[in-house]
Amino acid sequence: MKFYEFGMENEKTLMLLHGNASTWKMSFGKSIPLLTENYHVIAVGLDGFDPTEETDYISGTDEANKIVDFICDHHNGEIFGIYGASLGCLPAILVSVSGKIKIHHLILDGAENVSFGIFNPLMTKVIAKMQGKIVKKVVSGEAKFLIKMMGMQEYTPEMLSEMIYTGASVKTLENATIAGSTFYNKGIQWIKPQIGVHVACWYGSKEGNMKKAVIGLKKIFPEIQLKEFDGYGHGELLQHPDRLRKEIDNFVNT
Repeated sequence: MKFYEFGMENEKTLMLLHGNASTWKMSFGKSIPLLTENYHVIAVGLDGFDPTEETDYISGTDEANKIVDFICDHHNGEIFGIYGASLGCLPAILVSVSGKIKIHHLILDGAENVSFGIFNPLMTKVIAKMQGKIVKKVVSGEAKFLIKMMGMQEYTPEMLSEMIYTGASVKTLENATIAGSTFYNKGIQWIKPQIGVHVACWYGSKEGNMKKAVIGLKKIFPEIQLKEFDGYGHGELLQHPDRLRKEIDNFVNT
């Protein structure tokens, strides 16, 4: 894991956590120059998804522990805001409920529930093993069902190739798939309701799995603020840097 810092240090430090099959640069490269006008930005290169490192993604807990250590060591255990995208929402949540640091603002963007219910143990193993091929098929546009489920039908293969990282190892993709598909079933069972947390859940109207996710998130954050982006698919807000900055500004100032 690496931490990439941008902009002048100030009291408004904003940490960005990218999602599965992506990198910090793919997700936030266009937004960082805009965000640094108001924030000191830390973009996290998660294990297994940073081309400059030979690491593997192990679990959301493992990622969260490293982030907690970084915030404690470099920011006195306190940070202005964390924005998690897709799978990045998992460590963002775990950092928030760790009890070891203080987060003033937490944004969960596209925290989808990709569980398969009673078939979850079987389907998780099957999809995890196929994840490498699935990622490549999504980039090429062949995985039409998955692309439709994420609301990304209008994306061209060129657009998808700019968003999706194909350099992750099989182990990383398997572990990331397991982490994402089991969190809402098993991962939240031990988490007590978090009261008084300024937290938002953002999602596109085309994201098919967010209704189940919202139910789970409300168990953790009863006061969570929900916002649906009309006509958007999974992760699409990241493709609109100006709007992303505006939405972040609006949320942290309310």
